[in-house]
Amino acid sequence: FWSLFTSLSSYAHWLNPLMIVLSVIMCAVLIRQDSTAPEFKISWMVLFMIMPVQGGLLYLLWGDKRPAFRLRKKLDWAYDRIRPLRRTDPAAQAMLEQANPRAGRTAAYLRDFAAYPVYSGTNVKFYASGEAVFPDLLEALESAQESILLEFFIISKGKMWDAVHDVLRRKAAQGVDVRMIYDDVGCATGLPAQYWKTLQVEGIQAVPFNPFVPLLNLVMNSRDHRKIVVVDGKTAFTGGFNLADEYINQKERFGYWCDTGVRL
Repeated sequence: FWSLFTSLSSYAHWLNPLMIVLSVIMCAVLIRQDSTAPEFKISWMVLFMIMPVQGGLLYLLWGDKRPAFRLRKKLDWAYDRIRPLRRTDPAAQAMLEQANPRAGRTAAYLRDFAAYPVYSGTNVKFYASGEAVFPDLLEALESAQESILLEFFIISKGKMWDAVHDVLRRKAAQGVDVRMIYDDVGCATGLPAQYWKTLQVEGIQAVPFNPFVPLLNLVMNSRDHRKIVVVDGKTAFTGGFNLADEYINQKERFGYWCDTGVRL
């Protein structure tokens, strides 16, 4: 590293002005971001004044909290494909607004800004803890005839994941379409690196969400905190539980663990 800095010093006469221009540009970009908190802007602007040469580069590495440009393009492409599939049910929206005006306004907001419409006729079962949802989750997975879709933030090897994994392998072997998305950072300590390759060999179509590549975007935001299971497009589970033993209190981390769940 020292030899690198020594070699760069010979270019300081044009590199320093270039870095100052970068800092000015980053400062202008920061000021124009309406969604950024004022105290966050002020902190970085002070840094730009103290370190005009290094400030712009530091902001590029650690200051921009938005997803990387390539990821934003992928997300926009995915949203454009998903929106037509989410059909609005005006009757269901009207029923909700009549029964609970506040909930109706919330549903309308989600429909208009996130393209999540409200539906009716869904039976819901509430689970007060992860160990309560676990047996019904396994039963639903065992009943799959066509497809199993999973998306989780944390998966860790142990009793819970091993049981789910066993069902997924068997169902994939039976011809059920099994697909899974897991967060690459959330599963970094619970699963081996490139675990998706092992799952694909078993017939499970798995991909890690937003793989951790610490290059220019060192702050790996845009994590996938979803916890979703959909069986045959008819039964779904979601909530706060992940596929790890602490969520069914088979492993103690911070005392008794209580994350709720629902079945739809």
